[in-house]
Formats: sequence, structure tokens, C-alpha cells
Amino acid sequence: MRQAEKDGQDGWAPATAKRSEYLLSRLNAALGSLPIGEIEPADILAAVRKIEAKGTLESARRTLQLAGMVFRYAVATARLASDPTRDLRGARQRPR
Repeated sequence: MRQAEKDGQDGWAPATAKRSEYLLSRLNAALGSLPIGEIEPADILAAVRKIEAKGTLESARRTLQLAGMVFRYAVATARLASDPTRDLRGARQRPR
């Protein structure tokens, strides 16, 4: 069982876990080589904007949401001082 499937009280449905892993892999391509402490909001925004440029605004929203979950976990486990996605609220395009 993947970690994402057993997180939380009830866990994620397999399809949700698979989709989340896919979205995080798109961020990993852009940010994976950086140490977590060196990732800036601009780095995350650039990665999310690439997703938006393809017209998949909902995927961009979910990717940013998942990134926030990862960064908040890093804060909670003392690996990071603050969540860089916090500064990106309102920076994305909104679906119409």
C-alpha cells in the first residue's frame, strides 16, 4: 500500500492517491533537485504556471494544494521554517 493511501483516518481512494502522485511528479520534475529549504514561492509558481499554460486550471489548483500539504508537513516535522505556498494564495488563474 502506498503512503498516500494510508494517510489520515480513512485514507485516500486508490484513484485519488494515483492522481495525487501524478500531480506531485509534475512538481518533482521542476523542484526535485532543490533542497526543500531552498524552494521559493517563485519556483513553485513557475511550475504551477506551466500546468496552467496547458489549460488544466483545476490540475494546477490541485497541484498547488498538494504542494501546500507537503510543505506544511515539512514545517510540522521541523524540516522547514514556513510554507512557501502560503504566499501564493490568489496568484493562480481562476477557472471560469
